[in-house]
Amino acid sequence: MIAIKNISVKRGSKRLVHQISAEIPSRKITMIMGENGCGKSTLLAALSGELPVDIPSHEQHITTGLWLNQTDLLSMPITEQAHYRAILRQKYNLTLDFYVHEVIAMGAREHLTRVKMYTLIQKVAELTHTQHLLNRVYTSLSGGEQARVQLARVFLQLWREYDESTYSSERLLLLDEPVASLDPYHQHYICQAIEQYITYQNVSVVLVMHDLYLATRYADYILLLHQGQLIAHGDVCHVFNSDNIRYAFQIDTQIEIKNQRPAIDPESIRIRPYETY
Repeated sequence: MIAIKNISVKRGSKRLVHQISAEIPSRKITMIMGENGCGKSTLLAALSGELPVDIPSHEQHITTGLWLNQTDLLSMPITEQAHYRAILRQKYNLTLDFYVHEVIAMGAREHLTRVKMYTLIQKVAELTHTQHLLNRVYTSLSGGEQARVQLARVFLQLWREYDESTYSSERLLLLDEPVASLDPYHQHYICQAIEQYITYQNVSVVLVMHDLYLATRYADYILLLHQGQLIAHGDVCHVFNSDNIRYAFQIDTQIEIKNQRPAIDPESIRIRPYETY
């Protein structure tokens, strides 16, 4: 298991995320879900070390952090974290005219021979359906194509060969809405590529997702947020029920379990009067 312990994030006087703790399964897809502004991306940024974890003065004794391999990842130097954790953010402002293969190569942990680098780039490009883009200029690509290139880059960052001693150690891939800019074909393609990557590389994946239907198809585990608090977490079949969906998203729907996966009846969806806070 991977342990998230007492993660809180504060901006000014406003607490964006409040004491989130959960144990999530290794080598599975965990999705962070909830309505806009509930703290999903903030939580992911805290888990990546991009945002500091807030510890109130009267709670200095509590244990916080993101624990992998029985070690708090957030206490490691940033260069060491990069061996065990990769982060894909929503947007990258890359304006220089790099070729796609050069952008993917930025994910390499260390200097590799030209042959080794070529081989690994081909592997991650095939997984992300970017092999036909390798000699294109990155800035000439569409938003969806750029998103897939960036995913290939973080795939490369955590890639291990089978003879490496670190292959079996816990590694974590954090993805912030990796399919948001993709067409339906590539949404499913990338979700399945993430599943393949887990199988090939034994990594664990935590990603932010908005699409309920994609979550019912691909999520193994759910962290459901509302107003910065964790209101439910667990197996997707356990978390995805009508009461939780109504509370988190303010919609009524009917959900059944079919083939050991939750299934949403599209005809049952009704939006509720939206409450602001």
